[in-house]
Amino acid sequence: MQKRASPSQQNERERAVDTYLDKLRIEPVRMTELVRVQFDSADPRLAARVAQAHAKAYIESTLEAAR
Repeated sequence: MQKRASPSQQNERERAVDTYLDKLRIEPVRMTELVRVQFDSADPRLAARVAQAHAKAYIESTLEAAR
């Protein structure tokens, strides 16, 4: 049996997700089927890894849905 998160833990998690999503931008590239994925971070390596992870997850889910 899994314990439920307390309201304060849930609020903290929601704030963390909101902060994360505020730094993430996914926008279509006009006249193509491409999207631009960008994550804002002071650490350029972290920003690249997060953006790449989102792109990879999207591609994998699209391929999985096509099966």
